Amino acid sequence: MILFIYAIVLYAQDNSSKMGIIIAVSVVAMDIFNSLLYVSNMIQNAASIIVLFVVNRVAMVILGERYWVYGYMLLYMMYGIAILYYVAKKSFPLRDDFTVRSRNTA
Repeated sequence: MILFIYAIVLYAQDNSSKMGIIIAVSVVAMDIFNSLLYVSNMIQNAASIIVLFVVNRVAMVILGERYWVYGYMLLYMMYGIAILYYVAKKSFPLRDDFTVRSRNTA
């Protein structure tokens, strides 16, 4: 509800700017995505999900009206790298065993 009010106020006050609508839709979409990450156990604790919510909102609005797309690009790159790391960690579980064995033989 607050996002809807924010979008209408920004539209009315800022020469019919659609930036509020874009931010409202993307906040809802990213919250759903973060919730799916939490349900899939990619995120184990509540502190991590809270940090993601804050980082999402900051990245979406910090660069303003002219450079907002760079905030979104940074945000999606961050998620891409995190998911890539998670997939690599799950796909190559023997990496940790190899490191432990190499330390014991040295």
